[in-house]
Amino acid sequence: MICPPKNSVGDLSAASYVSGLLQREFGSFQSVLISHESQSGTKPDRGFDSTLSLRSLVDGPSQSSRSPWCFWLDSAHDLDASAAEKVIDSLNSCDVVVFSARSLGVLDGTEKTVLWPDEWAARFRQRGFQTVDWLRPGIHCDRNVPPSIAQNIVIFAKAAIIAQMPGWRSRVVPAPGRMLHPAAFGPRPGHGKLFPFPDAGFDAALPPFMIEHLQARWVSPSTLKRTASAVITFHNEGLLAHRTLMSVHLVREYAETRGLNVQMVAVLDAADEWTADVVSRHPTLRKSDVVLHTENADLGTSRNHGIQASSGDFIGTFDGDDLYSESWLFRAWERACAFSHPVVVHPDWLVEFDRASVWYQGVRDMSRPWTEPWSLSVSNPWLSCSFAARSVYECVPYARMDVRNTGFGFEDWHWNIQLLAAGIPHVSAAETCLFYRRKDQSMSKDMTWLGALTPPLAAFDTVWRQPIT
Repeated sequence: MICPPKNSVGDLSAASYVSGLLQREFGSFQSVLISHESQSGTKPDRGFDSTLSLRSLVDGPSQSSRSPWCFWLDSAHDLDASAAEKVIDSLNSCDVVVFSARSLGVLDGTEKTVLWPDEWAARFRQRGFQTVDWLRPGIHCDRNVPPSIAQNIVIFAKAAIIAQMPGWRSRVVPAPGRMLHPAAFGPRPGHGKLFPFPDAGFDAALPPFMIEHLQARWVSPSTLKRTASAVITFHNEGLLAHRTLMSVHLVREYAETRGLNVQMVAVLDAADEWTADVVSRHPTLRKSDVVLHTENADLGTSRNHGIQASSGDFIGTFDGDDLYSESWLFRAWERACAFSHPVVVHPDWLVEFDRASVWYQGVRDMSRPWTEPWSLSVSNPWLSCSFAARSVYECVPYARMDVRNTGFGFEDWHWNIQLLAAGIPHVSAAETCLFYRRKDQSMSKDMTWLGALTPPLAAFDTVWRQPIT
């Protein structure tokens, strides 16, 4: 799905808009909308056959929705626990429930009892539903969808329906990740500060809930296990995939001899048969490793799914045709644990080979003064290879890029800036290197040739103290 221009849907409600996206993808279906205010039986919007009043489900006798598809968006957080359980029970006859409820990232200080999507998923799982995280990667940057819905919307579906939806089977997750919408990063009254390097030229402000979330989950390295997952994305690399896996194998051996346990997660995204065969049968893979088949045709979304399928408390991202210094993962872990606040670590050196012979040191480390932060608007100073606590990737996932339909691209550049807006700096690990394979044809070259831009970023309005001149 693409990110259409703002206001392109006129005055349709967000629920109707999401229903339209699904119907364009899967054809028409019978649907009911659970409304916070409407009376049962009415037809409030295009895209729905009927409406059920939320109050009628809570107060009335145990009535249930008979529609195969049910939409329950942005009102579940107003219920107490017993009322929410009663409504979920009433939806058990549905095949599909498209669901969102406000979580900490979007309450704007309102005192309510709220749950994250994974906590709602546990309740639906008790009724035989599986969780499909299919919508969020496509609408996370869609300005037609309110942040509260774009951040938290998931699909709960019965197994028989998922079996009929090829695009859903690869998106089934045990628990949807806790992500934060970019709108949560912009400074508002009452926001605190977390950005730890005042000389770096940035002034990122965070809402109090996010500072508490960071401190509770991953500021202190002592609360995290010595486990890391190497998430490697593959497409059509063929035999080059073997060389990358051997390189990551050496990285793993180096780390594990020093006490850092490493899991490999290989994501085969729309991969050709040769690449899939090389990766799936590779001798370096263990039973604890994961081989994930997806049809995203998108690097950022595939990384997100690989991270969801991983088990490490730390994550390292790898591309399927590059090579890495064997000390990379362990030194990155040491560097991350040296801080009392979250950071993202990159290799210190870059060596380009194959179709180019270039090497240089100087990947921007924000623990040192930086006088030109405005340069981020015209270039990306950090490599795609990164390492951080897994919750960094969960809170700030990669955005989906559909460059041929939207004109937006450069997911790594976009992600790097979003991290800064979230108050998370970039640093480098000394004496580590990414060996980057420069090819005649690559995704970055395609994006450049197509004149792609990064998606709109509120960060450009919020993270610099000084104006761009």
